Amino acid sequence: MTVNPYALTWQDDHYYLICNHVKYDDLMHLRIDRIKNAEITGTPVRSFSEVSEYREFFDAADYTAKLFGMYSGKLQEIELCCSDRIAEQVLDRFGEGVFIIRREGGEFKFRVNAAVSDALVTWIINYGRDIRVVSPESLKEMVVSRAKEVLENYKQNG
Repeated sequence: MTVNPYALTWQDDHYYLICNHVKYDDLMHLRIDRIKNAEITGTPVRSFSEVSEYREFFDAADYTAKLFGMYSGKLQEIELCCSDRIAEQVLDRFGEGVFIIRREGGEFKFRVNAAVSDALVTWIINYGRDIRVVSPESLKEMVVSRAKEVLENYKQNG
């Protein structure tokens, strides 16, 4: 596999190479400790501006902030409704720049671009009734499906 390298990042106790596979027009990331037989080819690197939303500079912090546990997924705008009890955790996860819309009953809503993945579903479920998906519908269905699987596991296995 040949890749165009753009950045290294440290996430979840591992180094990752953020790069582009030469056959595709998007970004990917590879755990450094799992790369075998790496070599520098001398081939000119394709610009990140051709394969990502970044134009002037590659923002590795922004890229990783949209991922959950470094799991890839389709980048989508998600809207979540949360209890005020988890406001600090939401801001820690998505950054202070998140635009929060206050709601009655001790809740707030916000929208953010994130990679929709199993890791995102796990993060959402972790907060139980303090968070719910407003959109997209596909993410809502993923959360409901996972919750049903957990419930069924307890019904079958006590």
